[in-house]
Amino acid sequence: MSLDDTLRRADPITDSELAALPLDTFEAELRESILARPVRRRPTPPRRRLIPLAGALVASALTAFLLLLPGGGRDDRAWAAELVRVAESVPRLLVGDWKVTRADQFDVGMGEMDFTDGARTVQLSWRKGDPQPQKDGILAWEQDGYALELRGEASAEARAELRSVSVDEWLAAMPASVVQPSESDKVVDAMLEDMNPPPGFDRTALDFSGAPRDRYQLGAAVVAEVACGWIKLWVEGGEKERAEAVVELRKVQQSAVLAEMAKQGHYHEVLGQYVDALAGDGTVVGGKVLSVEESYKDALGC
Repeated sequence: MSLDDTLRRADPITDSELAALPLDTFEAELRESILARPVRRRPTPPRRRLIPLAGALVASALTAFLLLLPGGGRDDRAWAAELVRVAESVPRLLVGDWKVTRADQFDVGMGEMDFTDGARTVQLSWRKGDPQPQKDGILAWEQDGYALELRGEASAEARAELRSVSVDEWLAAMPASVVQPSESDKVVDAMLEDMNPPPGFDRTALDFSGAPRDRYQLGAAVVAEVACGWIKLWVEGGEKERAEAVVELRKVQQSAVLAEMAKQGHYHEVLGQYVDALAGDGTVVGGKVLSVEESYKDALGC
């Protein structure tokens, strides 16, 4: 038997048969997962320090989020009004002594939080309305006019440990990675500093209506707004515009925010595939060969 015959028997599917497989849905789900889920790491609890009274008076002028004042052996917290409004409206639930590792764009209408016990992770989400029919691996119920869902392999155990808490305890459980509404514009501007905006860039698209954001997700939104604009120029432009777009996208790849995100997830890898494709033949390889034009919006969250 020849080597070619051996290889064909070991891999009987042909290139044309592979291209015909319905892999689009699976590829889209994989890319969505890469965008939406940073790598989970066991969180290190931040050290908390009390701010002396004189320093607190200065700090209160700089931040609307949290003020720590010494007094009587306890901390008095002054939370931003937007956060208090959300906390007073939604079901305030924590999972036993599990840590909150992610809380993204939550508001009165909907939101989600991730919890970990160090080895397992579950996701709790809420939205106004009736719960959806329960599915495998998803626990769903109604509470105080909200549909709640708990997802993850340990969802049953986590459900048994759910506890209602005060506004103060719920807000204090939020991780340091959550960007508060009062800081959002400043953080977005800092993320944009080492990237050049593409033609037609709209900064207001990165205003998030007072909703707290997970820093990784906020970074992905900022990078997408810039990168997608340059890719659009490449798709619609001529040779000069395409060359400019590749140069600017290389700068996006070197940005501080993308370097920070690379420590937590894989968005930078997906973007890198598309930048390399633009510098090459304009195609990316997933379940099948795709053109940049037909796939970049879904892949990058444009």
